[in-house]
Amino acid sequence: MRDCTGGSPGRDASVRGTRHPAPGRGTGPRLVHHPPARRGRDRIGGAAVTAPEAGYRYIPRPDDLCVEAWAPTRERCLVQVIDAVVDSFIQRPRPEPSETIEWVMPRDRAENLMGTLLEAVDHQMEVYSRIPVTTTVERLDSGWRVRFELADLDRTTLCGAVPTAVTLHDIRIQSERDRWHCVVSVDS
Repeated sequence: MRDCTGGSPGRDASVRGTRHPAPGRGTGPRLVHHPPARRGRDRIGGAAVTAPEAGYRYIPRPDDLCVEAWAPTRERCLVQVIDAVVDSFIQRPRPEPSETIEWVMPRDRAENLMGTLLEAVDHQMEVYSRIPVTTTVERLDSGWRVRFELADLDRTTLCGAVPTAVTLHDIRIQSERDRWHCVVSVDS
């Protein structure tokens, strides 16, 4: 079985995540990042483990990819979702970027921005056969600055179903306690 996480089989999965096949997402294993602990610490195997500041996990669904992401800021939460979608179908490590694109999007609700970012990922894959290996989102007075560092899709190994569409009615992003939380569904 191929390891889509790029990790070694003997690594300590209790701290970084647990590998399991995601239903409806091919036969390869997936890295599931544990959600953050409620009080900043978790107990795994009897040992206290500090929860990650930012991360994502895949939520099992039969016909699509559902991602839950979290981060201290809205911008980093949006980036975590893009990383999760790309990591769902390519093998690690990610290739080096060969091109960078940057644009400013008008001010809009975060849910609309998330949908537009996912559509931009899909557009880059469909039209130019490239994927964002690094994403930056920055809040401006006039809107959002987005930067994709892109690599050619043929410079990586596919290990899962490539997403085909964004389900815009199933995007949620909100502030919870001291962090941002996002859930999004993508058809595959």
